Amino acid sequence: MPATVSVNLIDVATAAELTGYSRRALRYWAADGRLDAQKVGGAWVFPKTELHRLDDKETAA
Repeated sequence: MPATVSVNLIDVATAAELTGYSRRALRYWAADGRLDAQKVGGAWVFPKTELHRLDDKETAA
């Protein structure tokens, strides 16, 4: 059975472009547990829904 790929996941570079936050900040927040993220092949990925939280500036607190 082939593996399925979720189109709802965004890599760090894309998330940084969409949100205006640095890739470093996003990786830090992911590792710290402030953002819902997971590592895939050693790289952080974020659900699209999680990026909406960044628009509310919740993470910066």
